[in-house]
Parts: sequence; structure tokens; C-alpha cells
Amino acid sequence: LVVPASGPCRAPDGPPRRWTGSYTVRTFTYSGPRDSRAGVVYSLGMDAKTGRWNNPVEAKVLRVCASSLAGGGLANTVARSGVLYQSEEQPWSWCIFDFQECFIRPNYYTLAHDSPAHVRFMRSWQLEGSNNNLNWQILSRHNHDESINPRSAVSAWALQAKAFYRYLRIVLDPGGNSEGGNALAFNGFEVFGEFKMPSEPLTGAAVDSTMSTNYTPRVEVDSQGTLHY
Repeated sequence: LVVPASGPCRAPDGPPRRWTGSYTVRTFTYSGPRDSRAGVVYSLGMDAKTGRWNNPVEAKVLRVCASSLAGGGLANTVARSGVLYQSEEQPWSWCIFDFQECFIRPNYYTLAHDSPAHVRFMRSWQLEGSNNNLNWQILSRHNHDESINPRSAVSAWALQAKAFYRYLRIVLDPGGNSEGGNALAFNGFEVFGEFKMPSEPLTGAAVDSTMSTNYTPRVEVDSQGTLHY
């Protein structure tokens, strides 16, 4: 993987949209950093038939891409299982959340470092939004932010997004973790705000919450070394 000096490499584009009809907007209200059942990601993991929660990345409801993978898995980005997603020691490490047929106008987001390993806490990074995976808008900028630490494994930040976005991206600054390294490590990503989704289910599409939860994601590496499924 060739890492550009000026910023993160581009991720593979997500699948083309299939929905051409109307959308419904649902509001997800933030009430506290540890309220993990009120956000968009949690909602995407709820099975409408059984009422059980399944990791939406493993269920292929939420598509995730990452610049590299050194520990954990892509599904750990949204889980609070004690296992972190961790990238390799590469400058401009990033992780993208692709809502595919849906859009999000976020007003809060949370991250966690829920792990017994008290190293590589995020310190300098930014959250970005995009609709074309090319032009990115900075939604939240963090400089030497110590909100996540051994005494506080979860934190939340307010956002003032003016638009809806298909993609959200976390980008760690070079040297942006607590050890001055380049590895991006976190779990428990959640987002709140206005969520725009197709008014009708798409049979077989990623937004269909009734899809089989027996799907086993296949992690692939493209020609640039980027992980995705």
C-alpha cells in the first residue's frame, strides 16, 4: 500500500444505489455516551422479526472499509466487546462507514476504546462526511483530544452537519494516537441525528433489516491494500 504524504488514500467506491423512490426520515436522539441502544448503528442491527441485535457489519447492513487491519476485525468498529479494531502503523489510517442506500445528517457521534489494552488511544483525528467518496467535508476536528482514556472508555461529540451523507470517515492524523504512532484503534462507533432511508424495503438489499443473519462476511483486500467486504 502506497500511502500519500498529503492525506489518506482513496477507498473503493461502495455499490451503486438501487433505490429511486421516496425516503423516510427518522430522528435518533442522543441522550448520553453510554446509551448504546438509541443510535443509528444499533437500529441497523435490530432484526425486525426476532427483536434480537446482530452486528450490522457482520449482517452486511452497514458496509465498512479500512485502510488496513492489524487487530480485531471490521465488525469490531461498531461493537463493544472488549476487542478493538486496529489498523497497521501507517500514516493517515482511516475507517469508512458506508450507509449505502441511506443517508445520515449527524448531530452527535460516539467512539469507544473498550479494551483492557490501555494503549493507542485516539488523540488527533477528524470525522468527515461525503456522498461520492471523493469530496469530504470535515464534521468534527480533534487536536490532542484526551476524552477517551483509561478512566473514560467512551466519549461523545456534538456535530453541526448541514447536509445528509452516505459515507462517514474517521481519519487519524500521522502520529495521532497516545503513543505518537499511526495505528488507528477504537470500537463502539455510534451516530445520532436524522437518518434518511428508503420508504419501502429493498428485497435483498443492505437496508433490508429482515435479511438472514447467517451471512459470514468475506474480508477482501484490493490492489491498493485496502480492506473491505
